[in-house]
Amino acid sequence: MAEVMHVQILGLDVLDKRLKELDRRTSGNILRKALREGMNVLKKEAKLRVPVRTGKLKKGIHVKVTLKKKGECYAKLGMKKKVAYGVPVELGTSFFKARSFLRSAADTKGDEAIK
Repeated sequence: MAEVMHVQILGLDVLDKRLKELDRRTSGNILRKALREGMNVLKKEAKLRVPVRTGKLKKGIHVKVTLKKKGECYAKLGMKKKVAYGVPVELGTSFFKARSFLRSAADTKGDEAIK
């Protein structure tokens, strides 16, 4: 089963208040852009750390940013469906040990991505 890492940023009350003052579309665009930029830092680091054989797994790493109607915005760093074998590489199986490239990217560049 895949593990999910949640990141919560505290102390952004002023930013939240200012975003609520903007119209919905503008604030959504700002949130999406900020999340995508932060996740692209992690994506770049993950691509440096991924084990490369054919290059499919490296090309399959992608960022997806979703804006919900309630104003909540989510970002996901993962692998495309075409490279479903990325999960066993990341987490390992009973036959070979994990070579976690997503987790190590988050550990090393997580603080930079939040900034």
